[in-house]
This record gives sequence, structure tokens and C-alpha cells, in this order.
Amino acid sequence: MKNLIIFPFSKYAEKAEEIPTEIQKYINSESKTDGLYFKFVKGGKSEDTGHGMSYYDQLQIFIAGQEKPIYDTGLILYRDGRPFTTDRWDLCIDNIKIIDESPQKVVYGYSNGTGQMYIAQCTNEGVNSRLMSFDMKKREATLKNQLEPTNEKSFRDWVYRHIGESLMHADVYHDSPNLCVVIARHCSRSVDATHDWYQIFVWKKGEGIAKSDRVYTGARTSYSKYSTNYLRSNISIDSVGNIQFNARSEFGDVHFEETYFLESKQSTNSFTKQATQAIAEVVKNHQHNHPLYKPTCVKESVIDENLKIAVFILFEQIDTDRNTEVGEGWLGDQFRYSLWKINGDKPIQLYEDHAYIRPRSKSELTGTRGQECSLKDLKVEGQTIKVTHLKGHVEKLETEELTFNL
Repeated sequence: MKNLIIFPFSKYAEKAEEIPTEIQKYINSESKTDGLYFKFVKGGKSEDTGHGMSYYDQLQIFIAGQEKPIYDTGLILYRDGRPFTTDRWDLCIDNIKIIDESPQKVVYGYSNGTGQMYIAQCTNEGVNSRLMSFDMKKREATLKNQLEPTNEKSFRDWVYRHIGESLMHADVYHDSPNLCVVIARHCSRSVDATHDWYQIFVWKKGEGIAKSDRVYTGARTSYSKYSTNYLRSNISIDSVGNIQFNARSEFGDVHFEETYFLESKQSTNSFTKQATQAIAEVVKNHQHNHPLYKPTCVKESVIDENLKIAVFILFEQIDTDRNTEVGEGWLGDQFRYSLWKINGDKPIQLYEDHAYIRPRSKSELTGTRGQECSLKDLKVEGQTIKVTHLKGHVEKLETEELTFNL
């Protein structure tokens, strides 16, 4: 079990870098490539490789009135149409502007395809040098990340900008009213779909954001130019906010299973905190490592700080006779629901029931989809714990109320 500490959003609201005076002057300048003393010509070419289009940029600087350039970048390939190659948008040249010039030198600005802006100068002898650069895309992302997320999409976008790397996938899990979880998975190379690390981000509405450390997968890559080894992940969030994470690589060479306990930075050493940690430990100790099993989780819980009592319903899968995800087997999956109480040092199990149930259709062996054993509608009233127990065949359910003394 690992702790994820929720910090107020302000902790992650970085201050945006100020735009340097020279860069601001470049932004405010009108597009100008023909000056009194110097002239800029942007060239390039495109070609069909048979697999796709390749694109080249070229920058030439002339002294006004002369036909031979004093400086020439040559053709720069920034978009390669051949397979298994990487685009280099940082090499393309765009939006050239003359900022200042004299007969001896010219100061100019330009940008590339990644949001970088550059200030450079060239002498009348063709000596070209870069004076400064500024990452405008990073500044814009920082400004956007000063705005607190308002929904799932804005939180996912916040994660993308916070990491600042484009070679990733981010999946949103939102099966809790107050929590949104994003799993960020990074690809080792732009031509790969092999996830070399993952990181978990949690947004708790009204409190802030938590993030895990990066976990490096060690997932196997092929020796060819292109490698595919996805990390397929699942998340479940229990009623007390603990997060169960399960992931397996496409090749099956790596497997991760972890429970994360959410802790507020402002939280104290209260009974609620102790009970939540104890519940997370029970969940961890009852995990079952099987590719067809549903993850163990807490379905419902009640924590009373004043009474120093906590009760919760634990869900587990403990057996299956299915061989594949699409199969149903003779009996299907065996689930177990158990009721637990904490009013001391250790959680105590009060009740449990288990039964088999098929995912979709009736079994030819039993003539039914199976039995129900669910526990739900947990509550504490006075000195009594009450829970509804579903039982009987799935096709003809019965309910009963179970009661236990505190």
C-alpha cells in the first residue's frame, strides 16, 4: 500500500515565465523579410517517398540587392515520409521577422513547430548566431494549468500539460462522485507503442490533486524499428477513496498491482485516517492475482469519528471456471461479500456469503445464471449495524436485513 498525498491545487499552479523584452518585440513586430540592408528567403521542398510526403525547410539570408546568399541553412528535413521515422518539428522554420538592422548586421526572429521562438543575428559576412530562445508553448500551458480543473476533460488536459511530454496516453477513470483518476502512460519512442513508465494522478474535488511517482515498467521491446507492448490497466475506487490499480503488459511480461491510500495534506491523526488505512490493508491482503478476476474492493463503508467505529463491505472474486474473458464456464465466477467492523486495533469480519454467477446466460448444468450473495445499503443506527443481503437465484431474488450489534 502506498500513500498519495492530496495537496491544494495552488501547490501545482506554477508561475509562468515572463516573456523577455526581445521576444515580446518579435511578437509585436509585423512580418517583414525584406529590409533596407538584408533580405530573408524561406524555401524548401516536398517529395513523395512512396509511403508518404517528406517536407524540407530552408532559410537563406541575402544582402539587399545581391543574388548570392551570405548564409544558407541548406535543406532541413523536418517531416520524413518514410515509415518508422520521427518527425522533427523543432527543425522547421516559420514566421520570420526582421526586428532590427544596420549595414553591419540584422537581428531577426523566427519560430518552429513546437512553440519555440528564437532571436538570432547575422552579420554582413554571413556569421549567424542564435541570441536567445523562449518556449511560448510551455508558457501557455503553465498559464492554463493555473486554472483549477472543473471536469474530467479539463483534468486530463491538465495532466498532459503538467507532464509536458506528448508521447503518452492518458486514460480517465471516474467511478467515484468526488474523485477523478488519470493513468498517464509514456511511450519510450515516438515510433513505439511500448509503455516504459506510468504515473497516477488523482483530482479530489474541493481538496486538490495527488500524484504518484513514475513507475518504470521494464516492458519488453522488440529489436525492430517499431515496437508494440501496451500496458493495459484497470482502476477501481472504493467507497473510502482507496484506489486499486492493476496493469499487465500486452506481452504478459510485466504485471503491476498496487493499492493507493489517499491522504489529505491537512488531515490529522484521526480515527477516520486510521480506519481508512486499516481498510486499505484489508483490501491489499485479499487481492487475488488472476487475469480473469475482478479486483477486490470496498463496495460501501461507514466511518463514524465520534463513535470511533467503522464498518465496510468487502467484495472479492475467489474462483472461476471460465477460460477466457468472453467465455462463461459451467458455473461462471464465484464472488464473496463480507461485512467487517473496526472499533479497535484490528478489523473483524462479522459476516460473509459467496456464490457462483454466470455473466450473461443460464447454465445448462444448473438451469440458472447462478446465486446472488450481495451485501448493500450499509448503515449504522444507534448501536446497531444494518445491511441488506440479496440471496436466492438471480432470476428470483430474495432480500433480508441483517443486523449486528456494535
